[in-house]
Amino acid sequence: MGLLAMDMAEATFMPELTLASAKKFEAEVNARLEGQGVGVQDEGIFFWTNGRAHWQVNFPKTGKYYFALMATGTPVEGVYPIVEIHLDGERVGVLHISSEKPNLFGHLFHAKAGKRRLTIAFINDAWRPPEDRNLWVDYFLLAPMEGEIAVDMLTLPPALVSMPIGEGRLILNAIRWDEAGRNGKKAQRFFATLLTALGAKFQRPAEVSVIEAELMSPQPNLQWFRRETDHIYMGTNGYVEAKVKIVKGGRYRIGIWAKGTAMKGVYPVLALEIDGKEIGRVECRSDEWSIHFVTAELPQGDYTFRLRFVNDAYDPIAGEDRNLWVDKIEFEPAQ
Repeated sequence: MGLLAMDMAEATFMPELTLASAKKFEAEVNARLEGQGVGVQDEGIFFWTNGRAHWQVNFPKTGKYYFALMATGTPVEGVYPIVEIHLDGERVGVLHISSEKPNLFGHLFHAKAGKRRLTIAFINDAWRPPEDRNLWVDYFLLAPMEGEIAVDMLTLPPALVSMPIGEGRLILNAIRWDEAGRNGKKAQRFFATLLTALGAKFQRPAEVSVIEAELMSPQPNLQWFRRETDHIYMGTNGYVEAKVKIVKGGRYRIGIWAKGTAMKGVYPVLALEIDGKEIGRVECRSDEWSIHFVTAELPQGDYTFRLRFVNDAYDPIAGEDRNLWVDKIEFEPAQ
C-alpha cells in the first residue's frame, strides 16, 4: 500500500459509519499529551505545534474498527494538517484534516481485543505569517465493523480502492492523475500500471486519424512561432490549422499531444475549432509531453480544423512565461 501525498487526492473512500454502533470519546478526557505546543482548550485538544495525544482504549473484540476524528485545521499555502493514527506504536492510518469547520475524518484499521494505546500525531506543523497550520480535536468515535468488507485499499489514505463486481472489479479513484503538472510521465503510467496489475487488457482502437502539428499552417504573420522536426512551438496567442475530412459524422475523442509552461499555476489553454466554430477547450496541464482530451460531435464533411492558443502570458518579475508545444492531434470515435 502506497502512502499518498495529501495534495494529490480530491477525496478518500470509507464505509458508511453507523453512529448507533459508535462509542464516543471526548478528546481531553484521560488524554496524555506530548509536544511543546499541545494543550486542552475549548473542551478539546489544540495543537499549536507538532505533537501527540494518547489514550488507553479497550477494544471488545478482534477485528476491523472504524475510527472517526471530529477536528478542524488551518492551512499554510493550501496544505492542511496531517494526522497519523497509531495503535500500540504502529501506524495504522493517516488523516487529512481539510476543513476549517468541525468535521468527521475517518479511517478503518484492524485491532486486537483488549486495552490498546491509541495515539494521534500532528506531523506537519508550519508557520508562514500570516498563515499558521494548527489542529484542534474535539472527540473521536470508534465503531466495530460487522461482516466482511470486500474493499482493497490501494493507497493510504484510501483515495484509490478496488472492490469485486461480478466477475470483474470496480476501481474508485480520487487521485488527481489528470492534473499531472511536472509529473506527466508518472500520470501517463498511473492507470496503465494500475489496471495491468489488476489483470486488465488494453486494445488500441484501430480507427485513429492523426494530424502532425508541424504539417499544420500557422496564422499569417504569427510571431513567436517555430516549426521543429516533429512538433511546433507557440510563444504567443494564435492558431494553426489544417484541412480535415470527416468521413462519418458522430462523437469523436480528440487527443492533443502537447506540453506547456505555467504562469501563476495556469497552463496553456487550447481552443479547438471547426470552420471557425469552437467545439471544446483543454488546459495542457503538464511540463512533459502528455495527451489532453476533448470530446465533441463532428458532422460529416470537409472542414478547416484549428488549434488556437488563447491565454499566453508573461510575468517578467516572477520570471514566468506561459508557452506551448504541440506534437500531434489524434481523432478517434468515442466509445
